[in-house]
Amino acid sequence: MVDLVRCPVVWARTRHLDFAPAVSIPLAIIFYGLFIFLFGRTAPAVWAGFAGGYVCYDSIHYAIHHFPMKSGIWNRLKQHHLRHHYLDDHAGYGVSSPFWDYVFRTNRR
Repeated sequence: MVDLVRCPVVWARTRHLDFAPAVSIPLAIIFYGLFIFLFGRTAPAVWAGFAGGYVCYDSIHYAIHHFPMKSGIWNRLKQHHLRHHYLDDHAGYGVSSPFWDYVFRTNRR
């Protein structure tokens, strides 16, 4: 029997998939509940910022994979992220900015 958890092909493909609505909607509800617990009356504003940030991240991630982006910062972001997918998937997690890769030391050395 094939061990799908440890199968490199399955692992590589599932790590980089976007969340399906069946997963993302329950997660959004869970986060909203957590934000109500943590932030009280300001939870809707915090959740809106969190959700808006995620939409920006996901849009940039989609564009990096599907649009040419041949100039300036967009090209640098695309190169940075595609190296994560095709050269070293243990480094370069930053999609919208390599900043956090430097903070968490996940940048390529």
